[in-house]
Amino acid sequence: SLDVKSLLPQTSYPLATDDSATKVLDCAAIYIPEIDMPHIRLMTLTSINMGGGALTQMALMGNGWLTYSTRDDFFLAQPSSGWWMSRAQSEQTAIHHFSLTEAKYLSSALVPGHINDSFSMSFREGDLRVVTTSRVNSETAGFTSTNQLLVLRNDNSGGMEVRGAVREFATGERIFSARFFHDKAFVVTFR
Repeated sequence: SLDVKSLLPQTSYPLATDDSATKVLDCAAIYIPEIDMPHIRLMTLTSINMGGGALTQMALMGNGWLTYSTRDDFFLAQPSSGWWMSRAQSEQTAIHHFSLTEAKYLSSALVPGHINDSFSMSFREGDLRVVTTSRVNSETAGFTSTNQLLVLRNDNSGGMEVRGAVREFATGERIFSARFFHDKAFVVTFR
């Protein structure tokens, strides 16, 4: 049985001379994706073997609060906009893919727009399907929006390639809901 203390984050202090401080991660277990995003933090993924085995941890230099998970895969989405968006800022979202079976970082991708919620993502047969809404700035009309459906797959070098896309649908509207069922996507938009 696991001790609850072993699940809590721990810190190592450089001046500690006894065994009272424990390192959270080895430096080799911290991944830095090649995506330039603001609001960087250290995100830790811990795999817990419920059969009583050891914990496996890895970390990502990034930030995100939108997650999607299957039995074997975990996705963390990190929007570029934070809480405020300026007219000069490009709206995009970094998506980070992890293996839950190995607690391992697999890949990252940068997609246009923002993801509404975890239902806007789906993973099927190695493909991540995601729908996003982009706010587009027009000098004459102000902000408007457009939507896209992207199908991404790991490219085996730390990135994801776009395998298919439906771009610029429901212009002037934003995504309120999305569901994926087998090979179909159902997207609800509204002005």
